[in-house]
Amino acid sequence: MKIVRERLELFGFTIEKFDAAFRAWRRGEGKQVRHVEVPNVTRRISPARVRRILGSLVERKIVSWQAKESDLTDLESHLLEHLLDYGSPIDSRLVLRALIDFVDPNADVVLDLSDQVWAGYYGPREAAKFSDAQKTGGSRIVVLTEGVTDTQVLQASMRLFYPHLADFFVWPDLTIRMMGGTSGIENTLKALLLLDIRAPVLALFDNDYEGHRAIAKLQRTLTLPANVRLIAYPNIDIVKAWPTDLPTGRTCVDLNGKACSIEFYFGKDVLGEGEARPSIQWSNGSRPGEWQGTVQNKDVLKEKFLAKAKSSTQTELIGDWDDMRTLVRSLLLPLDIPIEITDELW
Repeated sequence: MKIVRERLELFGFTIEKFDAAFRAWRRGEGKQVRHVEVPNVTRRISPARVRRILGSLVERKIVSWQAKESDLTDLESHLLEHLLDYGSPIDSRLVLRALIDFVDPNADVVLDLSDQVWAGYYGPREAAKFSDAQKTGGSRIVVLTEGVTDTQVLQASMRLFYPHLADFFVWPDLTIRMMGGTSGIENTLKALLLLDIRAPVLALFDNDYEGHRAIAKLQRTLTLPANVRLIAYPNIDIVKAWPTDLPTGRTCVDLNGKACSIEFYFGKDVLGEGEARPSIQWSNGSRPGEWQGTVQNKDVLKEKFLAKAKSSTQTELIGDWDDMRTLVRSLLLPLDIPIEITDELW
């Protein structure tokens, strides 16, 4: 059940979206019954109460065709008929997310379309396609990174931390036909926008000066649709006071926002301590007083990390993974999907 919840939330099917969808449906019902002599049983009913009622119906294993034979209130009967029956005006994945918190966390989720197939609503192939579409909404998340190292590292880490989510991501290699770095992401993103791509797109930038500059520029110059998200890697504590040689002298620098590339998320065991830490090469930014830093010996650090990842399993991680776990978690924010409400039952 935990796996189902995380998959649903990754694609935007959250409790907050269910609550918003219910409020929209409740408003529609109110308009529909305003001028007829039909009681509006959902009026002033909170989404939280609705979720509790739906959970209670599932726990009691009451299905729609048993409603008349069960001792249900008018509100329970109404919600059972409209939200738990076939043809709900609220996306079934939102309803499922609302129910998950009220069932056994170790239970399995099975999408049983046997009745629909036998009744002729679906053929076996159509049922299989419908089942696949219910998993992700019909698309996977396209991830754009600054380079092949970022892609290899994040893919390996995702499969260790979230193997049940890894296949929902696509990682194109931008260095094959296009330049890497922030320019590669910018050019690819513009091309995708021209093609009016509908799949979710996640553009990942280093937590350095160039990465933040690129995000600000794209947000300022492009009209980004809801399916496109731009993020920089998160701040981490290990680089807040990194000893380094700036042109102005030896000092400790907070590399967050200045030079924090993916290598600094590899873990303390890979980065080393004291003088063994990798050095930073600095260059002038586009404005006076700004410096862009690049970590040295990237290939060595990458080999150490990938060897660590290869030696690790989902149940036994070798070495320090705290900062990499923070990075991977930052990719799992719920997508901003449109709320699906139909009026066929109003």
